[in-house]
Amino acid sequence: MSFLVTASDASVVLDTMPALKLTSWNGSPARDTVYSYGKLCLQKGSLALGGWVFDGRPPESQRFCAAFNFAPALCGDFLSYTVSSGGVAVCMLHQPGGRVLSCAAPQPQMSNGNDEQGYYWAFEALLPKELIAAYFGQSPAAGSAFSGNLFLYDAEEDAFGSAFPVPAGRRAPTAEGFGDFVAVPY
Repeated sequence: MSFLVTASDASVVLDTMPALKLTSWNGSPARDTVYSYGKLCLQKGSLALGGWVFDGRPPESQRFCAAFNFAPALCGDFLSYTVSSGGVAVCMLHQPGGRVLSCAAPQPQMSNGNDEQGYYWAFEALLPKELIAAYFGQSPAAGSAFSGNLFLYDAEEDAFGSAFPVPAGRRAPTAEGFGDFVAVPY
């Protein structure tokens, strides 16, 4: 089943969007399975995204990663945007054959707090439509489909969590196990 992503020409509060929970685990993380989720929204062709990680004392090596192929019928490339618990962001274009290119990483807005789920760290960021179009020839709009996955991992170990199941033996981020996303008008 596809995960529906709201597409809007107006600004939308990301916190009002549906959550995509990371419920699939590849290996056994040393810190156990940390509850986390991501939220997405297309705003005028740019991708607003956020991640919430419920870990009271996250190590600096903890990462939340969103990875997408915005033109799955045309290419095998995917774009990953990774944020550390300390707020360091990295954006990479992954190409078939293992080639990886660094991209300009938008600075995330970091926050932390607690709610009924416990203590968390979180980020929100906007991947501009110009960045997406530069690598995929177009930015997503209402009615378009793309593929991707969300990951939570520690840079110092192989185990990771993801929103969609990933075959055993892979490392995050990977295009293997990408799920389907469909942009729907708001």
